[in-house]
Amino acid sequence: DRSSARKVHIETIRTKLRVRPYPAGGVEVAEQAMREGAQTREDLRDLINMALEELTRTRFELPAFATLVRAARRVRMEVNGALY
Repeated sequence: DRSSARKVHIETIRTKLRVRPYPAGGVEVAEQAMREGAQTREDLRDLINMALEELTRTRFELPAFATLVRAARRVRMEVNGALY
């Protein structure tokens, strides 16, 4: 839907719930939480949960699950590569 009403509704909801859009800083927050977690955890589910907790705590919108899975795989690979 590309209607202007959709954009207005999204902004109204964000304002009411006091959340920020995911691309506007949430990516960095989620990846940093995953990097910290990947130092001691291996399972993707743990990394995704850490990112979700941090995004919720810092009041960011939650992205699609597939976005978090891709980020967790990438971060885990980077951290494991650095450790080895």
